[in-house]
Amino acid sequence: MKKSIIFMILTLCVLSFATACQNNAVSQNDRDYSPSVVKATQIPLKSAEWPENEYTKGILKPKVGTVSDGWINSNDRYLNILFSDVSEEDTKEYIELLKKDGFSLITDVREKPGENYISYDAVLKRDHTYLSFAYTNDTLGMCIKKLD
Repeated sequence: MKKSIIFMILTLCVLSFATACQNNAVSQNDRDYSPSVVKATQIPLKSAEWPENEYTKGILKPKVGTVSDGWINSNDRYLNILFSDVSEEDTKEYIELLKKDGFSLITDVREKPGENYISYDAVLKRDHTYLSFAYTNDTLGMCIKKLD
């Protein structure tokens, strides 16, 4: 059960990050931006700052990086935040601060598949809150999922 929940969270976050980072192979005219579709799936953050909402309540705000994008997925009930200008070391330090604040590290993986490419992923948990991180090349994606 625990592994399936973690797998579900990781899958949601990876799919969300992949969607956000995809190239624009689909033309703007081919996308469905009708209000019902957008409202039902992703709600963009209103500003490029750390959001104060039910998802971020009780989670330490990162001291580095710039919020470059973010959205709430209302169907699956999670928040994604993308940060720019973040180093791998910054990411690891932030995760250490979260661990000191009561989060437990479930998994972390570091890969260097190419000379100029580093990937670092981690999942943390505290009570019913899961944090999933995906870092690569000065960009950090953070997914916050709270289970009832």
